[in-house]
Amino acid sequence: MDKVELLQVGASLPALPTAGRAGPALPPRPPQQPGAVAGMRVVKVATALNIPISNSAALAQLDWDKLLGPVRQRMQRLARMQLSTFGRAAAVSAYCLQMVTWHMH
Repeated sequence: MDKVELLQVGASLPALPTAGRAGPALPPRPPQQPGAVAGMRVVKVATALNIPISNSAALAQLDWDKLLGPVRQRMQRLARMQLSTFGRAAAVSAYCLQMVTWHMH
């Protein structure tokens, strides 16, 4: 189960103060995330289809240099092949651009 990760989705409710408690109410503490549940790691950010997913309201920032590295390598391999211009265009479309175009939505 090394590949399995759990991601907490949604907000945790803070603990309610107990009734009849003497003294000032304590400020709510942020909920603590457990390290593991039933042998599965609990993470703050998970990835699915190479897209980072988190419980944060901020938009995910992709590492474009990391994503484009394999694309550039594939394009260099295709450039060394004896293909026509249309053959290279079809190969780049089929084997290279599909790796990043769906990130651009």
